[in-house]
Amino acid sequence: MAQLSVFYQTCPVCGRSLRMPVEVFGRKVTCVHCGGEFRSTEQAREEPARLDSAPALPLSFVASCLPTVEAQ
Repeated sequence: MAQLSVFYQTCPVCGRSLRMPVEVFGRKVTCVHCGGEFRSTEQAREEPARLDSAPALPLSFVASCLPTVEAQ
């Protein structure tokens, strides 16, 4: 089975990550999510961005953002 070479690029219209075959690199493409048209460019990434790569917020900060409920 042949391996398909792909790259990932963020749609400049909706911001979703798109997986595209290398054959479309440099061509005008249409986002399958929003229908936005753009040219695939060198800004593309080899792998999609990982959500878990961002540093975690301290629990004390997260707790300070939650609303408090006062007893009546």
